[in-house]
Amino acid sequence: MDLRADNLLVDRAGRVTVVDWPWAARGPNWLDTVMLLLDVRMQGGHDAEALLRRLPLTAAADPDAVTGRLAGLAGFFIDRARLPPPPGIPTLRAFQHAQAEVLLAWLAERATT
Repeated sequence: MDLRADNLLVDRAGRVTVVDWPWAARGPNWLDTVMLLLDVRMQGGHDAEALLRRLPLTAAADPDAVTGRLAGLAGFFIDRARLPPPPGIPTLRAFQHAQAEVLLAWLAERATT
């Protein structure tokens, strides 16, 4: 759930595995794509909902499972944003608050479609 260079493992065949080291876990094959679409929405990029319906992994995902994951993330970010910032990362809580707001708006849109 944290796509960045230091979380990518490339094997000899060129296959990429994403590992969010402190939160390493297995999840549904569509999860990283949904998380990336959250960043797309935060940055005002493409229509994330249209991409969700079009991309192979997310198009095949159970819509209720995707909505449930988005709701869980919203709750997580709302909760974390209320905490004091950790040492050395003064902007983390504002970032988490912004993610929660984007997720809540996305959930509201999904509820009306």
